Amino acid sequence: FAATPGLSQCERCKPGTTSGAGSVSCDECTAGTYATNPGQGECTLCPYPLSSGRCDVTCSICKEGYYLKDPSADPDDIFKNPTKYCKDCPPNAECSRNTTVATMRVSRD
Repeated sequence: FAATPGLSQCERCKPGTTSGAGSVSCDECTAGTYATNPGQGECTLCPYPLSSGRCDVTCSICKEGYYLKDPSADPDDIFKNPTKYCKDCPPNAECSRNTTVATMRVSRD
């Protein structure tokens, strides 16, 4: 991005943000996307069934409808093996984005 009009050299956006050609600022990646590298041109969608927070550099939480089986797992392992760590939300349970086995709410019907 070029923060100053007429700047002869662009600056790279930090990881977790992106900017398009001709931009004057960096934009944060939205939840469900990430940007690992500085200067990345666009945010990348998280692989199924993962999600991310705003401005993240990786995807290491589970999307809505899933829960994280092992909250102590290494974020890199979660990213490399998402279906090993993110499991379907069980019946009668509520699994919003970033639910873990410890935070899952189960209704008693």
